[in-house]
Amino acid sequence: MFKYIFFISLILSLLVTPQLAQAQTLLCKVVNVSDGDTINCLDKDKTQHRVRLSEIDAPERKQAFGQKARNYLRDLVIHKNVQIRVDGRDRYKRVLGTVYLNQRNINLEMVQSGYAWAYVRYLKDPAYTKAEAQARRLKRGIWAEGNAIYPEDFRRRNRR
Repeated sequence: MFKYIFFISLILSLLVTPQLAQAQTLLCKVVNVSDGDTINCLDKDKTQHRVRLSEIDAPERKQAFGQKARNYLRDLVIHKNVQIRVDGRDRYKRVLGTVYLNQRNINLEMVQSGYAWAYVRYLKDPAYTKAEAQARRLKRGIWAEGNAIYPEDFRRRNRR
């Protein structure tokens, strides 16, 4: 009896494991860039996914550097095939993930270039805070003018 249960468990785990692995990675082509931290992409089945880049927060569209951040991300990924390491979903049902283009971490690139902050509230990887500190020191992007407003503060002020 034990051998039978073990055998069935083994077969089930082999059948389920590839699906779980696939659920953690999304391969798609970027078709739109909404802002500096949100993209839309199509998978091989032509299903559209709205993806919020994890661990970063870019300026809002109407905020200083908002359009520049969007354009920078757009130049990096539009019409390109990317791999997304899925971290989950946010409250708006967007996929949360880290976008990779040929093993290049695009989320981190946005912070290094000075077009996004390390999103401290949701941060897991300390590389983002290091990248932000370097961008600040080198006065890249949003750090060029010295009066950058954190996007979360900007959103809060404009809700009123």
